[in-house]
Amino acid sequence: MLQFIKEYFDKFFILKSDSSGNIIYPNSGLTEFPKMPSKVKGKLNLNNNLISNLKGFPKEICGDLDLSYNKITNLNDIEGSFLNNYVNLSFNKIISLKGINPEFDGSLDVSSNKLENLEHCPKTLKGFLNVSDNSITKFSKHMVIIDGFLDCCNNKLEDIIDIPIVGNFIALNNNKIKSLKGIQSYLNGSLYCSNNEIDSLLYSPKKIKGNFDCSDNKLTTLEGGVIEVEENYNCSSNLLTNLKGCPEEIGGDFNCSNNKLVSLKGAPNKIKGDFNCNLNLIKDVKKEIIKQGIVAKRYITDEGIFLYKEIEEEMKKYNIKNKEKIIIQNNKVKINQNDFGLSI
Repeated sequence: MLQFIKEYFDKFFILKSDSSGNIIYPNSGLTEFPKMPSKVKGKLNLNNNLISNLKGFPKEICGDLDLSYNKITNLNDIEGSFLNNYVNLSFNKIISLKGINPEFDGSLDVSSNKLENLEHCPKTLKGFLNVSDNSITKFSKHMVIIDGFLDCCNNKLEDIIDIPIVGNFIALNNNKIKSLKGIQSYLNGSLYCSNNEIDSLLYSPKKIKGNFDCSDNKLTTLEGGVIEVEENYNCSSNLLTNLKGCPEEIGGDFNCSNNKLVSLKGAPNKIKGDFNCNLNLIKDVKKEIIKQGIVAKRYITDEGIFLYKEIEEEMKKYNIKNKEKIIIQNNKVKINQNDFGLSI
C-alpha cells in the first residue's frame, strides 16, 4: 500500500510553489523528476533525493536550481531550458554537460560527478565554475571567460593550455599538471596549484593579488616566476636549494619549509607576515636571516620561533658593518684604478 501511494505521488502529484514562487522539496524520497509548472518563478530545490533522470524538467527557472545529492547521470532532458543565477548539480553521477543551455552565464557547480571533459560547458560565466572532484584531463578550447572563481581541484589535469581567463581565484590542487603554460599573466585573486608535478614557474602569472600556493611540487628554482604576491606565498615541500626568483616583498606569510635550502639567498627583503623556513639544510638559521636582511613579523625556524624585534638591533649592526665594508672595498678599487692610470 505504501509503495502504491509513493508511486502515485511520483506520477501524478504536481509540486506547487510557495508565495515567492519557490518549489522546495529536499529530502523527500523522490525517485523521478516530479510534475511541476513549465515555468518556476522562483527557486527550485530538490536536493538530497533519489532522482536519476530529468524528464519533465521545466522550460524556465527564474531563480536558483539545486539538484545536488541525487543520482542524475545526464542532462539531456534540460536541453533548451532557460536557467538563471546559480545551478548546483554537485554530488551526482553526471558524465557530460551536454544539455546545459550554452547561453547560461551564472554560477555552475558540478563538483563530485563523473566528468572527463568540459565540452558543452557555457562559453562565458559571470559567476563561478566548480568542477572539482571529477576525472577531467583538460580544459575545453571554447571556454573563454569566468568572472568569478574556477575550482578544478582533484581531477586528472596534465596541462592547462586552454584554461579560460578567470576574474577571481584559480584552484588546481591535486592534479598531474607539469607546467602553468596557458594561465593569464595577471590574476585578480589567488592561485592554488599545490600537489602537482610542476617543475618550473616560467609560465606563472607575474602578479597575483591574493595568495600563491605552489607547495608539494617538483620545483628546483623559483626563477622566472611570480614577481608580486599581495598576500601569502607558499613554496614549501619542493626541491629548492635557494630562493632566487622570489618577489622582493610579500604582503602576507612566506613559507619555504621542507625544501633542500642551504642558503636563504634570494629571499624576500620584506615579509609582512610570518617567515617559515624550518625543515631545511641551513646551518645557523638566525645568522643567515640577519645576513640576508630578511625582515618579517615572525620567524619559524628549526632553531625555534622568534620575532623581528629580537634580532632588529643585530640586523642593523650587521647592515652598518656590511655597508662600511662595501665602501672600503670600493675605495680600494678606485685607488687601484688610479694607480693603474698613472703607470700608463
